[in-house]
Amino acid sequence: MTTIKTITLPLYVQKFIIKLLCRHINNNNKLIEPSDFFIDYRDNEDEIKRLIFSIALVSKDWLKSLSNYLNVAVDFNFLEKEKDNQFTIFKEENIKILKIHYDHEKKYFYKMIPRIKKNLEEIENNNSNNNNNNSENNNNENNINNILIDNEEENKKYIEKEISLKFVNKRLENLSKNGIFKKLIFRNINTHQNIDIIDQLFECEATEEGLQVLEFELNEDTTMERINHYKKKIKKVFSIIINECLNEELIVDVFKNWSKDLNQFYIISCSITPFPIFQILAGIGEITSFTSDFLNDSSNCINNNNNTTTTTNNNNIDNNKPYKTGINYLSNIQFFEIYGMEITFDELEVLITPKITPKLRYLSINICFDKLMYFLATEQERVKLNIPRCNCCSLLNEQFGYDPQDQKDFDAHWATISNLLKNNKTLKALDLGHECTDAGELMNWGDTFPTSFVERVGALVSSIPNLSRFIMMGANCPQIFHEIAKQNKSIIHFESGILSGLTDHSNYALSLETLIENNPHIESFNFSKFCFALENGSYSYKKISVFNFPKK
Repeated sequence: MTTIKTITLPLYVQKFIIKLLCRHINNNNKLIEPSDFFIDYRDNEDEIKRLIFSIALVSKDWLKSLSNYLNVAVDFNFLEKEKDNQFTIFKEENIKILKIHYDHEKKYFYKMIPRIKKNLEEIENNNSNNNNNNSENNNNENNINNILIDNEEENKKYIEKEISLKFVNKRLENLSKNGIFKKLIFRNINTHQNIDIIDQLFECEATEEGLQVLEFELNEDTTMERINHYKKKIKKVFSIIINECLNEELIVDVFKNWSKDLNQFYIISCSITPFPIFQILAGIGEITSFTSDFLNDSSNCINNNNNTTTTTNNNNIDNNKPYKTGINYLSNIQFFEIYGMEITFDELEVLITPKITPKLRYLSINICFDKLMYFLATEQERVKLNIPRCNCCSLLNEQFGYDPQDQKDFDAHWATISNLLKNNKTLKALDLGHECTDAGELMNWGDTFPTSFVERVGALVSSIPNLSRFIMMGANCPQIFHEIAKQNKSIIHFESGILSGLTDHSNYALSLETLIENNPHIESFNFSKFCFALENGSYSYKKISVFNFPKK
């Protein structure tokens, strides 16, 4: 019989291992969004919690070392100093950084608890109020089943638990006395207007000098006065949201101040901007309305001169020329999400040029599929299928009407886009949706898609070397997914969505199921339909899952 010899690592080696693990835990607890865009924020948080408990349960020595090395707390997950005991994992006196969560729409701080934990709390409360007789025990057993099987609230895995501002400020005050608490990470969502709540936080070094926020929104009500106020308090911003803000001075000033730490850039409901926003932020566009004071304020500001790197009529990017005419404020952006705006080829070329966005990993844009289909189709297909032309300003700006030169311009832009994507080594996910200011969110086209459209879009997406996820919403064209799966086996995650009532989603789903059966390399495919329904007094699109592969 073979005997297994147990080897015990020296205590100093064990402590070193725990120290490395704690460094990993601290870094993850500081994350305002996961480092991987395809990992759910809360799932990542749960993984870290499980790791913490796994280490703590090894031995009392491991628990002690763990407690000494953990210095980043989340949602006050530590006991107050006077309540500490030998089994405390997070100690108030060790906390250097605190991360808290705030919902601007609901106007409260909160923490998330697993839904099952919430359900068990409800069960325990029910049990504590009964008289321990048989009939009531039977009722409680029924209540357990009802609660655990309940599928309301979209099958949410987590439940929000509100934290009062008074509680937050009391704990901040206590933390500020430990002498090492220097940073407050403010993970705020649903910004909408302003973040005045930060002015109501207890004043200390962490809230006055070391504040980091998830979202900062620029809208039509934003003023330079408010921005200057926030610049004094906020050290880092993770995401910028532009929502109907057409003031280029405000936009550039915000990027100038926080671009070093910016990771995500959202544009929503911007329609047509009166200035080339992406070109300006990339340092290759002209500033049109800045005051001389602002221009003279910084040598880093983009030059307003004739040396701007552009070519002829379309300001197309010349990859052979260095961009030395201004500062590139987009260099750290990894995540672009743009909708409610008619993005043109000129703007798209800026976003996917590696010299401008060297860290780009996720790109989500809406374009007019009707217009794209028309220009990608051959002349014979247009005649045979009677394909109409959409004259919206998506991709090609046609606000001045039809131009016979448009097809040549489109082909030139398409070649440029194809080349840029083919040589883009960082892009991991591409999300294309349909949107048209003339036709709205519905594609006019509902018949058989031209072969050229399917093949050319499929070839474009398939050419992106490191793409692993492709999303296409609003087009009843499953053939594109078949084309991509045939050409590129490294794209393994897909998502699609169509509008219910305009398309037979059962046939669409059947086509996708066939795709999955014939392509074992596909790891996931989520297919949804969008229903136009009355909800909370107004009509909106509600996303309903048709199928998820693999089943969750």
